[in-house]
Amino acid sequence: MIHVCSMNEITKFIEKEKNLRTVYCTKTAVKIFHEWLSKRNETRPINEIAPYDLDNYLASYYQEAKQKNGTEYKPDTLSGYQGRIEYYLKEKGYSFSIVHDKEFAKSRKSLAKKRRELKVNKGKGKYGHTREVITAEEEKILIEKGIIGRESPAALFYAVWLNNKKWLGFHRVPSDRDLKWGDIVLKESSNGLDYLEFVGQMAPTENRVNPKLFETPKAPDTCPVLTWKKYEFRRNPDMKDATSPFYLSILNSPSIYVWCKTQPMGINKLRGVLTYLKEKARSGLENSNHKARKQQDFV
Repeated sequence: MIHVCSMNEITKFIEKEKNLRTVYCTKTAVKIFHEWLSKRNETRPINEIAPYDLDNYLASYYQEAKQKNGTEYKPDTLSGYQGRIEYYLKEKGYSFSIVHDKEFAKSRKSLAKKRRELKVNKGKGKYGHTREVITAEEEKILIEKGIIGRESPAALFYAVWLNNKKWLGFHRVPSDRDLKWGDIVLKESSNGLDYLEFVGQMAPTENRVNPKLFETPKAPDTCPVLTWKKYEFRRNPDMKDATSPFYLSILNSPSIYVWCKTQPMGINKLRGVLTYLKEKARSGLENSNHKARKQQDFV
């Protein structure tokens, strides 16, 4: 005999599915946030982090968070993560609300700002698409080929340029040619992590939040803060003034210590950087695909 479910049974089943979905989404959001924190040497459960520190972490997280393939999240996804983290903290008995309490005003402003940028600057609304500077796959190829890195003047320049673009590319900051050395400063967080903070001029916004970029101790080879430090070390001492151009021309015959000239990088060179990196990454990808096809043919 076929059992016909009553409305009460159907309602209970739907509620059970909703609860399972809530638990899964909450675990995912918290796990992603924990992974981001661990790269900054913060290993405490988020419900054990003091409001001031957690607010600062969240403010930076909303600005820096990316999907595994290197692309930006949709605005509603970031807001959803905020809600899931709020739900988790509430379940753990946390005394503050990251959505409502004044102690988390900074991170809420950061999230609102990021949402506006994604919608206006990137066209990434509910169903929009985003244009990435360099994809994660392309960046991996550029690193493997030595196009970006810290071992030569050119590789160091491209690495610094790419880090800045990934970090600041869609903030309303000065152009590459107008960016000054003093626009980006090195600071230290309360837990001893070094980070870069953009303190230069930005287009007026309702609630300004200075973009920050934290070091990644667990990935030192690609740590953007270590790359910036190397770039600082290789600059001519006369070009470390706050008003000096950020991007400097590269010496053809660098000395043991100084890799940069005392003149700004040419505007045409700066305009062509993205095209150059894309071409190098594309050729590397084509070579990889060609080798893979030859191996398949051999097998």
